[in-house]
Amino acid sequence: MDEDTRLSKGERDFLLSELEKNNNCFYKDEIRGFDKSSILLLDELNELIFIINNEGKIVFVNNIVTSYGYSKEELDKKFVFEFFQDKTKNLLEYFFNKKNINKLWIFKDQFLAKNGDKIPFEFKLKNFFQNEILYFILIGRDLSEYVQYQKEIENLKRDRTIAEKAIQKSGIGIWQWDILTGKIVYDEMYKILLGYQVDPFKGSFEKIMEHIHEEDQEKIIYNIKEHFFERSETFSSFYRIKDVKEDYKYFFSRGVVIERDRLGLPNFMIGIYTLVKECEEKFKEIAEGKNYLQKIIDNMDQGLVVIDSNYKFKLANTFFYTSLNMPENIDSIKNIVDKDHMSLFEEKINELKNKKEGTVSFECKLINKNNEYVYAFVTGLSYDGEAEEIILIITDITQRKKFEELLRKYATIDDLTDAYNRRAGFLALEKSLEIAKLKKEPLSVIFIDVDNLKTINDNFGHDAGDFVLRKIADIIRNSIRDSDILIRVGGDEFVLGLPSARKQDAEKIVNRIKEALNNIKIDEDMRIDLSYGICEYNDFEKDLDIEDLIKAADNKMYEMKKSKDKST
Repeated sequence: MDEDTRLSKGERDFLLSELEKNNNCFYKDEIRGFDKSSILLLDELNELIFIINNEGKIVFVNNIVTSYGYSKEELDKKFVFEFFQDKTKNLLEYFFNKKNINKLWIFKDQFLAKNGDKIPFEFKLKNFFQNEILYFILIGRDLSEYVQYQKEIENLKRDRTIAEKAIQKSGIGIWQWDILTGKIVYDEMYKILLGYQVDPFKGSFEKIMEHIHEEDQEKIIYNIKEHFFERSETFSSFYRIKDVKEDYKYFFSRGVVIERDRLGLPNFMIGIYTLVKECEEKFKEIAEGKNYLQKIIDNMDQGLVVIDSNYKFKLANTFFYTSLNMPENIDSIKNIVDKDHMSLFEEKINELKNKKEGTVSFECKLINKNNEYVYAFVTGLSYDGEAEEIILIITDITQRKKFEELLRKYATIDDLTDAYNRRAGFLALEKSLEIAKLKKEPLSVIFIDVDNLKTINDNFGHDAGDFVLRKIADIIRNSIRDSDILIRVGGDEFVLGLPSARKQDAEKIVNRIKEALNNIKIDEDMRIDLSYGICEYNDFEKDLDIEDLIKAADNKMYEMKKSKDKST
C-alpha cells in the first residue's frame, strides 16, 4: 500500500501546502529563519562551522573558512561532500541519505583547502531543527598544530639517547603522566637534584604530593585543573619538595596534555622539572635590576597591568592596549570593569590586600575602548609583600565564553521540543524542592504520557509524531507559569514541576492542556489523548527527594493508563 494513502485528503493538502511554503522561503534566503545573534556568534568562533541543509548543501559557513583560501560566497549551495576524500565523502552521502536524526558523528579527515593543501581536521556532525526544518551542523577543529607536535614527539623519541644526554647536562628532568591509570613515569634526574638513592615516590601522584610543602599543594592542584579544563595552555608551578635530608628545595615544573579523549578529557601529559637554584642568577637580575618589571612585561603574551592599592593605574604592557583593545590614559582600573562585576573585582583585590602576598584568580567582564565586552580571566598578585602595588595578568576568554554559552544551550535543552532535557530538568526540580523544603511551601509534580503516539507514528510517520510532540510542548508551555519547569524525560513522556502549587492547581493545568489538545486533529477519527499522574509534596517532615516525587506521579499515571486499557 502506498504510504500516502494513510493520510486523509485534508492532511495531505495541509502538508503539501506547508512544504511548498517552506521551500519558497528556503531558496530565497535559506538562513533567514536563524537567530541573527547566533549567526554572528558562529562567525566569531575559531572552529570551522558549516550549516548544511538536508540535501547536503552548505547554507552557511563562518568567517574562519577564509583562512583556507575560500570566500563565504563561493561555498554557498556547494555540496559539503566535495571537500573530503572518497571514503569520508561516501559516508557523508550515506549519512544525509539516511537522514540520521539525533545521531552525533565524530570523525577525522583531511579538509581540502582552496590551494590544494590537505589540512588534518577533527569533525563533529549533528542535526538540529530550525523553524521545524531539518539542518545539520558540522564543526571542524584544525589539527595541524597537534599533528606537528606529534611529529616532533616522534622525532624526539627516535633521538632519545642524544636528548637524554642533553637533559642530563642541563639539569632538567622529564616526567610522563598516564592520567587514566594515575601512573607517573620520570627519569632519574630527581636523584641528582634531591640526593635520593631509592625512589621515594614509586610512580604515584599521591606520594609525590606527600613530599611537597603543604602550602604549595593547593596551588599545584589548582594549576593542574586550569590546564585540564583548557583555561591555560600549559601547566606550570613553583613549589617546595623534600630532599633526602628532609630539607625543602625549590622546584619548577611545566607540562602539557598531549592526548585527550573525544569528550576533551585529558588522557596523557608530559612535562619537565628543574631545581630553581639553577636559575638563581637570572631571577636575581630580574628582581634587583632597574628594569626588572619591563623584562617581565616584554615576555608576556597576555595583558599585564600594575595598579596601586587604591586601584590607580600605573602601567600596562603592549598586549593590553593592542590585543585587548583597551583605552589609553586610564586613570583607574575601575574605569574598564563592567558595573555588574565591580563588587566581585573589589572583593578579590581586597582579598589579595589582606593576604599581603600570594595570588587571587577570578573571571570578570571588562569594557574596551569600542565599548565592547571582553570576558577576562584575571590573576592578581602582590610582589612587594605589602600589597602596595598589584600585578594583574589578564587573559581574554571572550571566545571561550561565547562557545560555552552555545554548548550550554545544547547541553540543557531537548532539540525537538525546546523543553529541558532529563538531566538539566531534574537538576532544576531538585533546586525547586530544596526551596520548597526551606520555605515549607508545596510543590506539585505531574507525569504525562502521550497515549497514542505509537499509533500516530505507525500510521502517519515519525514526522507527524514529532509534530505532535512539539505541539504538546507548546500547549503545555502556554498553560503554565514562567516559574514552572517543563521536562521531556522520554520519547512520549513529560514531567512538569510546579513550585508553590497544590494538587488542585495541577488538576486545573492538566484540564487546560487537555482542552487545548481537543482542537488538534490528526485525522477525522483520531485525537491526541494523555494519561497523567500528580504528586503533591506537602509533608515537610518527610525526607523525600525529587526522584521519590517523580516515581509517585509516574505510578499514578500508570494507574490511569491501566484503567483506560481495561475500559477499552
